Amino acid sequence: ETAVQLQMTGRPEDAVTIYQEILKKDPKNADAWHFLAIIAQQAGRLETAERMVLKAIELRNNSANFFVTASRIERDLNKFEEALQAIQSAIALNTKDANAHADLAELLLEINEQQKSEVAMMRALKLAPSSVELCERAAKLLQTSGNINESINFYRRAVDLREEMRRYAIEQSKHMSEIPQITLETP
Repeated sequence: ETAVQLQMTGRPEDAVTIYQEILKKDPKNADAWHFLAIIAQQAGRLETAERMVLKAIELRNNSANFFVTASRIERDLNKFEEALQAIQSAIALNTKDANAHADLAELLLEINEQQKSEVAMMRALKLAPSSVELCERAAKLLQTSGNINESINFYRRAVDLREEMRRYAIEQSKHMSEIPQITLETP
């Protein structure tokens, strides 16, 4: 848990130290291998990242997240066939992962499968219709494939969703200020 926090707060070198300690004690810790793969990918050490994520998958081949990471690394390495196999494995393990479907869509567009790409992205949006990130990814994908009008619609949808989220946050903060303060007195 601490290593993940370090990784998320911009201290990957400290997280690496902890993951390496974990692996010294338990070399079959698939999560540690997976997180090290992500750090290596972020550092641009793609071949190392690939070896690490494949080790994680070897140790636990039923984690959709591991396959998503593998697909992203393989894509960065321009190994599109391997990336496609990995993302399809991720989706087979978790058919409701909207981001995995979006990753598939972006990969399909990259290998010139535009129609399949758009179908995969619509599937992602059907799974998470209120996702600003997915609306933005769909807009970018549609823009890249030349479908400008649909792209603009998804950018607008993303803006509208952000505005809804802002209004909701403001409304929630108003309700929080209405909660009476409770003070506890100690005897």
